[in-house]
Amino acid sequence: MTAPVHGFASAHDYYGKSSALGWIDRIRRPTFLLSAVDDPFLPPAVLDDVRAVAAVNPWLSLELTAHGGHVGFVAGATPWSTRYYGESRACDFLESKLG
Repeated sequence: MTAPVHGFASAHDYYGKSSALGWIDRIRRPTFLLSAVDDPFLPPAVLDDVRAVAAVNPWLSLELTAHGGHVGFVAGATPWSTRYYGESRACDFLESKLG
């Protein structure tokens, strides 16, 4: 759905042009990467590729959680008492770098 709506020829064309995998190896600033293994939009092979790049690029800090879905990471027992894991981890990362 996303590909044709935004002018891409196919899903393959969309991912080929939009994926960060083509350039994250060149990042030279501290960067926090957070993703969930159960993200329905990311095939496991993509996360394997991200792991491989992060393993050799010291600027990348990769955290993969077992659950979280696609940009989810919302937790809490009730809708009015939620916790946002992604935001919390981003703050932790910034604090570790800015100290």
